Amino acid sequence: QLQLTSANLNGSLINSGSVTLTGPSISLSSITNTGSIALSSSSSVQVTNSFSIADGSLTLADAAQLTLPNLTLTGGSILLTSASSPATLITPSCTYAGATSPALIDTTPVAPGQHAGAINLNASNLPISVADGAAPNDLTINASLQNGSITKTGLGTLLLGGDNSSLSAGITLQQGVLSV
Repeated sequence: QLQLTSANLNGSLINSGSVTLTGPSISLSSITNTGSIALSSSSSVQVTNSFSIADGSLTLADAAQLTLPNLTLTGGSILLTSASSPATLITPSCTYAGATSPALIDTTPVAPGQHAGAINLNASNLPISVADGAAPNDLTINASLQNGSITKTGLGTLLLGGDNSSLSAGITLQQGVLSV
């Protein structure tokens, strides 16, 4: 297992094993993940070029924040931890590229005094493109979408299972299937 602490790297992280990102501030050019990546508690990671998960997993611990230029999934999962200071994912676009396995963005169960892990839209519109893969629900988002709106495109099925009452500007369906 590789553990990466505070760093400002111009390079890429290509992972097929297990990596823990620890530290107050980590910056990477790109991450490609087919293994397991964990962001430890209160870590802040910024990716400047691209981030993709292909049947791998990503777990953000409490108060961890991941900022991406885009998110590309071809299967795999992202787990946002619920806590008094929950994990947060920030990205201006999300793409499910289609595969034999679906993709999942989820949150841990919420206990009293906790808030669910969330995707912060930064008061903007999040375009979500979902290709039609083999599963009935190609991309499932159970994490809360907050502070903005989404536009769903692509022929696949997007299932929104989380509390999305904080979407200030709503949801636009341009293509495919949206299930709530």
